[in-house]
Amino acid sequence: TIALTMRSPGPDTGIHAIAVLPIENLSGDPTNQYIVDGIKNVLARRLSESPGLVIKNTRVRYVAEPSQIAERLDVDTVLSGAVQLQESKLKITYLISRGADNVTIGSGEVDGDLQRIFSLQERLATEVLHDLIGTPVPDATAAYTPDPAAYNHYMRGMYALEHRGEADNLENAIRLFQESIRLDEKFGPAYLSLATAYALMPYYRNLPVQETDRAAIQIVEKGIAVDNHIADAASAIYGSAYHQEKRWSAAEAAYRRAISARPVDSTAFNWYSRMLNSVGRLDDALLQALAGEAIDPDNGVINSRVAIVYTWLGESEKAHEFFRRAEDLGGSGPMHLLAYA
Repeated sequence: TIALTMRSPGPDTGIHAIAVLPIENLSGDPTNQYIVDGIKNVLARRLSESPGLVIKNTRVRYVAEPSQIAERLDVDTVLSGAVQLQESKLKITYLISRGADNVTIGSGEVDGDLQRIFSLQERLATEVLHDLIGTPVPDATAAYTPDPAAYNHYMRGMYALEHRGEADNLENAIRLFQESIRLDEKFGPAYLSLATAYALMPYYRNLPVQETDRAAIQIVEKGIAVDNHIADAASAIYGSAYHQEKRWSAAEAAYRRAISARPVDSTAFNWYSRMLNSVGRLDDALLQALAGEAIDPDNGVINSRVAIVYTWLGESEKAHEFFRRAEDLGGSGPMHLLAYA
């Protein structure tokens, strides 16, 4: 009895939070990076649709053991992977490691033709979910399979949007999303991403807010008409427009819907935090910024938002920590620089 009651408890083998690490590009061709990053981001979004799983979609390549990465990111599981592309043949491998003891708890691969990358991603998500939570596996099949060429343009657009701080990338993203929609008018995510790109234009290109917000709402309404699955996430676009119009209650209602979407993007938390700052609810603004940072810890923009809120709260040491982190992650822009100064 003494031995049983005094012994240390074993490690918690349940899976509650998982870090999705950057996938290695084994092709050696940097022009294929949009495919590799797209596979990782789609996998992270698919996993986040599973109730009870907290997903942290990372961008930094950590040179450390899974246990060290898990401790740093406050997760219990780490997922890594690699993509090999030879001509039109694509192979995706993955490895799931337990953070407590570095034990491999799942691994596998999917392969096929590059033209069928959308279905390959769905198979990958299904297999990873099976390893994480066992059977039965929730349905990981998307409601709609887009045209392959349209999906390729969409993935390239998402890569440009992720790197929007670089010259002309925001304009390139808009052009690629427009082409994706032209090729497949029923692919809702392309409308949502195009609307997001337009909503960002005032902050990166100093364009008139009313004009870009109006265009963003028109685009997203067309998207919802053909694909209602994007409606919850699209509420962030409405929230941004209501914010500029100082319709605070409507903006908050839209943002609350957006951050409850499955999956949810850290942009919704960022914009919601920005609105809460505008009305002086600084503690609430910090909570939303930190919620965005929790699911997207290596995002320079959301780390900058956390730093800005800490600045307004007068917590200079914490602000400095997150400003430095944001700059290391590529955070930039006039608002970031002025707040840091």
